[in-house]
Amino acid sequence: MPKDEKLDISNIDINQVARVVSKAALSQYGIVCLTYKPSIFSSGTKEEIKRLPNEEASQGVIVKTDSTNHFVITLFVIVASGVKISEVLNSCQEVIRHQIRQTFGVHAREVNIYAVGVE
Repeated sequence: MPKDEKLDISNIDINQVARVVSKAALSQYGIVCLTYKPSIFSSGTKEEIKRLPNEEASQGVIVKTDSTNHFVITLFVIVASGVKISEVLNSCQEVIRHQIRQTFGVHAREVNIYAVGVE
């Protein structure tokens, strides 16, 4: 497919993408849970970071599309203590990209994962 050709992803439910992403992220070693974007909290202290239960984890995933109709995915996670954060997040990115490609037949242009806490 030429680079400038737009994909038709209009029939893909964004909420379903968020569920697939959250499930893929939670399956990764070193990911404790997902959380909301931390900027909604006033001081950002650990006590104010809300852990999302697994059944609500997709609420911590932001799915957008870019100008070429590729997915741009952002999520916020709490990682386990004692793990190498960069390796966990890189591995998680690859699993999410693979799962999006496998499930929907399209690829994610960006998968941005932010570690907002360690437990």
